[in-house]
Amino acid sequence: MVKGICFDLDGVYFTPAGMSGFVRELTTLCNDEQKAREAVLSGPEILSFKKGTLSEDEFWKTVNQKLGLSLTTSEYADLLVKHYEVDPSIRAVVMKTRQLGYRSLICSNNFVTRISALENKFKFISDFDATVFSYEVGVMKPDIVIFRTLVEKSGLQPQEIVYADDKPENVTGAQAVGIQAVTYTSFEEYCQFLISQGVGL
Repeated sequence: MVKGICFDLDGVYFTPAGMSGFVRELTTLCNDEQKAREAVLSGPEILSFKKGTLSEDEFWKTVNQKLGLSLTTSEYADLLVKHYEVDPSIRAVVMKTRQLGYRSLICSNNFVTRISALENKFKFISDFDATVFSYEVGVMKPDIVIFRTLVEKSGLQPQEIVYADDKPENVTGAQAVGIQAVTYTSFEEYCQFLISQGVGL
C-alpha cells in the first residue's frame, strides 16, 4: 500500500526553465555558452558541490575563474533562481495527497546555494514531510545510498513509496532498493501512474 509520494525537484516540482535560464544568464555575461554549461552543469566541480565535498565559496570562485567573472555567491544565487517556477499542477498533487494522508517527500541531486535560494524565494520545503539532498548525504542519484537514506527518513518501507524522476537512470536506482518508481514524462502520464498505484487524486 502506498503511503509516501516522492518527487525530484528540477524537471518535476520545478519546471525545466530554471537551470536553462541560469545558463542563458551566464552565457550573456561570459559570451560562451559551452563554458557556462560546463561550469554549472557538468564539470567536476559541480559534481563535488552536489556531493557536499566542495564549499560554496570554493565552487563559485571556480566558476568565476572559468568564466572570467567576479560575481559574489549572493549574486550567483539571485541569477540561479531568477527563472525558476513551481509547476502548479505538481504542487497541487503534493498538497492534495498530503491532505489525503500521504507523506510527501523530496529526493534531489542538489547543492546548498540552489536549495537556500529556492527556499528563500518559494518557501517550498514546508510542502514536504521529509527531504533528502545529495549535498547532505554525500552521494548522488542513482547511487542506492541516497535512496536508502530516503527510505530511512520517510519512516516507510521501500514498497510504500512511489517516486518520479525525469532521468531514467535515477528511476533505476530507486527501483534497486524496492521503491516503486517511474520516469516523469508528462503530468498526465504521472497522474495515471499514481492512480495505477492506488493513489486517489
